[in-house]
Parts: sequence; C-alpha cells; structure tokens
Amino acid sequence: MKRDNLRFLLIGTLGSLLLQLLAGQFGVLGMLLSFLVPVPLAYVAMRRGMLIGCGSALLACGGMQMLGGLSAMFAFAAQFALPAMIVAGLLRQGVPWDRVLLYGTLGLVSLASVTLLIYSQQSGVSLPSMVDQYLQGEVTSALKLADQGNLNAEQAESFRSAIQQMGTFLKGTFPAWIALVTAIMLGLQVVFLGRLARGEYRIPGAPLSGWKAPEILIWPLILAGFGVVFGEGAVRLVALNGLVLLLPIYFLQGLAVVSFFFGRKEIPSFIRGFGYLLIAVLNPLPIIVTGIGVFDMWADFRKPRQKKSD
Repeated sequence: MKRDNLRFLLIGTLGSLLLQLLAGQFGVLGMLLSFLVPVPLAYVAMRRGMLIGCGSALLACGGMQMLGGLSAMFAFAAQFALPAMIVAGLLRQGVPWDRVLLYGTLGLVSLASVTLLIYSQQSGVSLPSMVDQYLQGEVTSALKLADQGNLNAEQAESFRSAIQQMGTFLKGTFPAWIALVTAIMLGLQVVFLGRLARGEYRIPGAPLSGWKAPEILIWPLILAGFGVVFGEGAVRLVALNGLVLLLPIYFLQGLAVVSFFFGRKEIPSFIRGFGYLLIAVLNPLPIIVTGIGVFDMWADFRKPRQKKSD
C-alpha cells in the first residue's frame, strides 16, 4: 500500500510538472497543454484519496519553487494545484460534475478577485488599470507578429485592426472571459478524469448525452441578446458579458445532443473524439452546435419519436 501511494505521488507530481514545462515551450499549443496541468494531481486525489492528492500537489508546488522561485510556486498553486483539489474534492463528495464546474468557477473567480483587489490596494494601481496594462501588453505582443510576418501592407493593416478590436472587446468582457477560461479548465479536468477512471472511481452526474441546461437560463440569454443589439453603454457591456458566459452553456447542450446521436448511431470512440475536436475548432461548427443547444430547449431533439403506423 505504501509503495502504491509513493507511486501515485510521483505520478501526480512529475506528470503535472512535465505538462507545465512543456506548456512553456510550444506557443499556442502550450496554452492548450496548460489547461491539462491540474489533471495528474486531480487523478491522484480521485484514485488514492485527498490526503495523497494534496501531498502530490504540495510536492509539485515545491518543484515549481525550485524551478522558478516563490512567484512561480504561488502561481502554480493558485492556477493548477488548488483547482485540481477543488474538482477532486467535490467529485469525491458526490457533487454532480456540472455543479462542480459552477461551484469551482465561482470559488476560484471570487478568490482571484479578492487577491487582485488586495494587490491593487497595496500597489496603488487600480484594478481596471491593471487589466488595461495586461491587455495592452498582450495586444502589443500580438502586433509584433504583424511586423515579423510575411504580410503585405494591406494584410498587416487588417491584422492590426482586428487585434485592436479584439483588445477593446476583451477589455469590456474581461470578467466574463476569466470565468469562462476557469470553467473550461475545470471542465477539461472532469473530461479527462472520466476517461481515466476505468472503473476505479465514478464521475457523479448525468452523462453528457443526457445533460441539459436549466430552462430558466434561456431568458437571460434572450435579454442579453436584446441588450447587445439595442443597448448602449453600460447596458450593452453587461449584455456582452452575459453572452460570453451563457453561449458556452448552450454550446455544451448542443454538444450533448451530438453525443446523444453519436451514441444512438454507435459511432466508435475514436471517431467521436475526432468529431468533437472538429466541432470545437472548425468554423462555423461551434455556432451551429450552439444553435442546436438553444433550440433543443423547445425542439427536445433527444425525445423519443413515435414511429408512424402505416
């Protein structure tokens, strides 16, 4: 038993650190890898209990301290170790996976907000100014790509214009994007924990193919849509943040409809995985799937249909 615990401690610690190191080496792909950094820690907690999971998380934080110093350790603890323990802890308590995403996102965003507020007061820089500085730095880095790329004058100007518009949009919807990115990271943990379970533990809650968003959410979505189209100033800004938060929920419901039909047609797992990947990255499939999720509220695509008799 002790040897198994040691093995899992090493799996969680080394797996998480390796993913973190790889994430820093591969640009955009590295950003995607960073979403998976908490998975080994959460897996250990699910397999061997929270005590071993927390031990693995502490060892990984210690490893980051040796590799990058105290700032790297605290960043790793807040971004990866804590979310991993939250997900595993709630799942082990029998909390359904969708509520794990909700509770985890609310908790982590609240903690981050309080931390940033305290830091802004101590540094003398307001929170909006901190956000502006961060986004301006990202915009500047992106604009350098236009100067370094093989773009003609017209293409470079179009690229710069798009980046500037994106920066303005992100500035207004930054709170919603922080919540969304947090939810995505927690959701990926749940997905991979489900794939790695192999009967050793279970993920509480409905399977994806049977999941539905609460019906009441359709009204905030409709109001947010009207706010974006007809609103101005603060009203439109609030509506944009609402859409950023609500549309991914209906994308998930659309994905549930797709999963249902994949299952009914007995599509092999590897083809399903490829299909989900295409849905996530290939335009306009995300928009189509989101639309399916919205209209599923009324059409109920998964409802058994009675065959007409001749």
